[in-house]
Amino acid sequence: GKPLVFADHPEMAAYFYKGAVTTRIAEEPLAEALNAAWRERDRLTRESAELRLELNRSWQHQFAVVRELIG
Repeated sequence: GKPLVFADHPEMAAYFYKGAVTTRIAEEPLAEALNAAWRERDRLTRESAELRLELNRSWQHQFAVVRELIG
């Protein structure tokens, strides 16, 4: 439920497509990303909560499919 700041990596960005700010690992871009996350913390917090629900539904669905396949 908290905003994320993490290194720009395609797989991570695809998974955490809401509630996050990505950055290059360097002093200035990291500082800019942290400032952006602070400025946008209310929106990012809402998005993070939305993403948590979406991911939970997705995992529950995938788990049900696996359980059905296992029998």
